[in-house]
Amino acid sequence: MIKTSKRVEENIIDIQKLLNFKNSPKWEILRFLLNISLSKTTKLNCDCHVQNGKEYRLEQITGLGKEEDRTNLYKEMLKIYHNEKYIDNKTFEQYISEHIENGFLIIKTAVENKFNLFDLVQKELLKK
Repeated sequence: MIKTSKRVEENIIDIQKLLNFKNSPKWEILRFLLNISLSKTTKLNCDCHVQNGKEYRLEQITGLGKEEDRTNLYKEMLKIYHNEKYIDNKTFEQYISEHIENGFLIIKTAVENKFNLFDLVQKELLKK
């Protein structure tokens, strides 16, 4: 199971509004946070003991078993990010949880420091 923290769950509606994802399901926001974290080349920037939030299935976050299954893609990205040759399922789920939390902290920090969030996202997505 993918776990989120209480603070992610409490702020998910604000993130939806901020990103103009108002009609998007929660899993899209969580996937966005995961992707923002994975776009960073620096190590995780949080004490990522994720707890007190909710649990999500891989089907919801990575699309496991669905038409647009991105599970293997995420697994490969996490292996590269964490410099590991093999990631078991439990570690895979833990890493996703940690990266969702880290993505939340990236967004939160950007907002607190009055960065233009869209410039930040554009910069991250256009990195080569």
